[in-house]
Amino acid sequence: MVAGADVARRALDPRLPLRPGFVIYPVGIRPGPVRNMFTTLMSVMPGTVPTAWHASGGLLIHCLDVAQPIMGQLSAEEALFARVIRKASGDG
Repeated sequence: MVAGADVARRALDPRLPLRPGFVIYPVGIRPGPVRNMFTTLMSVMPGTVPTAWHASGGLLIHCLDVAQPIMGQLSAEEALFARVIRKASGDG
């Protein structure tokens, strides 16, 4: 709820200019159900929306502000997600 309000505030407040655009994120999780779950998780994170798979194999993501550390944030989220999945599946 707080994150959604923050996104709305940024989108509507002219003093907080956004720099929307696309980044290509190289997902490290193998293709399959787990990768699909991670992509779904990404879609609910404020300010980022996965849009398509890029020809390079990375995920094309629309961002509200490409000046933010998007790649680092996604990388940290992916690492945490992978740890949780490994633990839940009994692999760690």
